[in-house]
Amino acid sequence: MTRLGFLFVAIVLAAPARAQPLIPPPSASIAARLDFQMRMDLLRAEADLAALRAIDRDNQAMSLETRLRADRAAADIDAAARRPALTLAPQAGPGPYASIPDAALAASEARVRAASKNRR
Repeated sequence: MTRLGFLFVAIVLAAPARAQPLIPPPSASIAARLDFQMRMDLLRAEADLAALRAIDRDNQAMSLETRLRADRAAADIDAAARRPALTLAPQAGPGPYASIPDAALAASEARVRAASKNRR
């Protein structure tokens, strides 16, 4: 569609809106001007109220989200406090493996080598 076509469609669609005066003409009575001013003030007040409601709704949602995060953190802390503490067994010394005599170690090694050579 050409520019002229778009312009024509815009004019046709805007014609009904143009037929209604937005601002009372200067020859209108004071009552008509006051009525117009009151309607405009009412529309501004409704828009301001809607904006305040949106802000309040956003604040409530953020408050609930923050409270949920805090409750989850508190539950995690409580769960961590209830878990049994992991304790390591007391170290009584090096144990029996650190004190194998050389003769026993040599005999064990000989048995392992003999077993590894005895393949079936």
